[in-house]
Formats: sequence, C-alpha cells, structure tokens
Amino acid sequence: TSKDSYISTITLLQKALSSTPNLHNHFHQSVMLKSLMSRTYTSTIRLCAALDNLLMTLSRSCKLK
Repeated sequence: TSKDSYISTITLLQKALSSTPNLHNHFHQSVMLKSLMSRTYTSTIRLCAALDNLLMTLSRSCKLK
C-alpha cells in the first residue's frame, strides 16, 4: 500500500540521515513527528492537500493585487 511505501521511505531517510552527522540532530527532532504522521497518514495527506490549495489561493490573490 502507499502507507507501507511511505513508512519505508521514512525509514530509508532515517538511515541515510543517521550517517550524515550534521543533518542527524535536525532529523532526530522529526522522529516524534514521523510516528505521529504514520498514525495519521490519511489526515496528513488531506492536510497537505488543504495547505497546498490554501497556498495556491493566496498566491493567486497576491498576483491580483
């Protein structure tokens, strides 16, 4: 499923970043967020879509001004 591939992508990112010391500290802060996101995967996708729509609307209204 897409959720499984999402989680495996996160795991791959975790492995890659753990071997990169300067990024590791920043990524370590995201571990809690990662577990939250995997639990609320569909909600996160919906939220991202909503934010994307909001940003599109905002950029359109800025261009009109």
